[in-house]
Amino acid sequence: MAIYHSMSMDRPGRRLSPAAIRRAKAALGVKFPPDYRRFLLVHNSGKPRECYFVLRAGKERQIVWVADFCQINSSKIDALSLRGQRAMLSRYAAEGEAVPAGCFACGSTGGGCSILLYTLGPRRGQVWLKDWDLLPDASGSTSKPTDAMFKLAPSFQKFVERLCSQEEAERRATQVRR
Repeated sequence: MAIYHSMSMDRPGRRLSPAAIRRAKAALGVKFPPDYRRFLLVHNSGKPRECYFVLRAGKERQIVWVADFCQINSSKIDALSLRGQRAMLSRYAAEGEAVPAGCFACGSTGGGCSILLYTLGPRRGQVWLKDWDLLPDASGSTSKPTDAMFKLAPSFQKFVERLCSQEEAERRATQVRR
């Protein structure tokens, strides 16, 4: 749990009790991985001050930043809440977008991508990025739920550990992988 206590966050959500997290899990119909539950107990959302990470897509590397982690609150329309993100993914699915199953949006990036946390299946616990702008347009092309998806980390804690300053992200992005 130490990693979450050492994180500096802007705009953290209100403190949550374990009972509030259990109620939210039931309302959302998901089972939060243990490391994500610990994060919620300490921060319940916000924008990390060290918010940059390097996205590796094939041989390309791109610097991306966490705009916000979603919070647990009672709003169903707040885009920065878990319920609001769930509603957004439901709208995407209703509009024919290929929304992956077994995950929920726990945050968003500065580029409008969703940070997805898997709660079911072989990807359980993993953090992925879904870039909605990379999906085919509605001109007859179909997309799969896994299109425009990039694995960020094997767990939420590992993802948070990879967050860094912009300068550090730039250094990491230019490092030659050995």
